[in-house]
Amino acid sequence: MSRLLALLLLAGCPKPAPTEPPAAAVEPAPEPEAPADPIEARFQQADASGDGAIQREELVDITGGDGEATELIAMFDVNGNAQMDRDEFGAFARSTQSLLEVEPSEIAQYPRYGANAAASFAYMDANKDGAVTPDEVGPEAGLLDTDGSGDLSAAEIEPLIYATIDVAFIDVLQDKLHTVGSQTSFTAAHLARAVRLLPEDFGAGPEDLAAHDADGNGELAGDELRAWLIAGAEQAQWTWADANGDGMVDGGELATRMVVPKEAQPSLFKDLGVKGKSLDRDAFARFRALARDAFANRPQ
Repeated sequence: MSRLLALLLLAGCPKPAPTEPPAAAVEPAPEPEAPADPIEARFQQADASGDGAIQREELVDITGGDGEATELIAMFDVNGNAQMDRDEFGAFARSTQSLLEVEPSEIAQYPRYGANAAASFAYMDANKDGAVTPDEVGPEAGLLDTDGSGDLSAAEIEPLIYATIDVAFIDVLQDKLHTVGSQTSFTAAHLARAVRLLPEDFGAGPEDLAAHDADGNGELAGDELRAWLIAGAEQAQWTWADANGDGMVDGGELATRMVVPKEAQPSLFKDLGVKGKSLDRDAFARFRALARDAFANRPQ
């Protein structure tokens, strides 16, 4: 029987007649104030049992499905106690905060990058008119505006998102991982959970830990974790950029997939030591390293 139903039943029971004069009226206790922190308020609302943790059954009430609840537990239960503690729920709430206003129909416009791209588009669309203007993007807008409308649609903005995964998004991704249980170092088991918080085509996994574990302690932290994130982002970019799957990224793909104008490509090829007009995987890695250096040294 639910607590609410029990209270309603008790409220409907007749009260026995008093045998003594009623005591003086007692002022009712003031209602407890709602927590100022909205995440804490949501946690308390979800924690129906009041035991300081959210059980899978309580998550079912929130998500509406057993499968969704099980998935969330698997993603955010860092300490492995089969429930979502307060810190873990905070990580869940923060990681989904930017997606709360994104509709499924908007996410469907991004077949590869999903909700991450939809949230990025929503962020860039400052006036929320459903299109991103040149003023909201910058000089790349002309290259991306394939229909000549003067505005950028969700589909047109996707190349810009891919072109900046390994520069503008790396700090966001690293912060996102650190919010999960306040993690600062990641074992292979932690990485297996972490990749479920990253874009679906992220190109690194727990099996890549050893390649970035500079101190050989079986964990990734700090610069090691950043290198793992960059490797995963770069692989996603390569898969995206090589649109025809021939193992090379040609000038047309550089323009339409990585937002490098044709007129800028000769100097790029020269900087990379490339004699032809296409990039193989190694040259693409050097291209992305140059982009990350330029981003790190940009005027603030």
